Amino acid sequence: MQEKLFKSLRNAQELDASRMFNAVLSDNGFQQWILNLNKSQLFNGENSIGVSLDKIGGGYSLTTEVLNEGEYFDFQGEARQKVAGQAPFLLDSGEYYNSYTLKLGNGLFVIDSNPIKGNDNLEAKYGNQLEGLNDENLQKLIDVIREKFIQETKIKLAA
Repeated sequence: MQEKLFKSLRNAQELDASRMFNAVLSDNGFQQWILNLNKSQLFNGENSIGVSLDKIGGGYSLTTEVLNEGEYFDFQGEARQKVAGQAPFLLDSGEYYNSYTLKLGNGLFVIDSNPIKGNDNLEAKYGNQLEGLNDENLQKLIDVIREKFIQETKIKLAA
């Protein structure tokens, strides 16, 4: 019994939060989930600080609505049409959404994308807050990471 306790204590001393964080984030499925949180914000027409994109760069025009009449744009099973006055969702060909990546650092990550679409720079039009998680999605991420840390800590201590 005492030997098992000492082993758990040694394992606890070797816990490294930064290494655990990177291990959690190294999962490709988890990375994609984080990126989809960001993309879902965009699909709802909001940037990372919760501001509607039509308040920054304007909404869809009547011309855009007519040119895209009958066309639906789909993200994760939700379909939208471009309607005049609505906040843009920045999904046409999928090129912009597909450019999203997660860059891992020592105990941190950064969401990055290529805002250049043809002759347009989406960040110039809609601001540099397109990448990143709004408060609601950040809380979802925190909750999931907390659970993953707890699970990982239990595994390490029991080893």
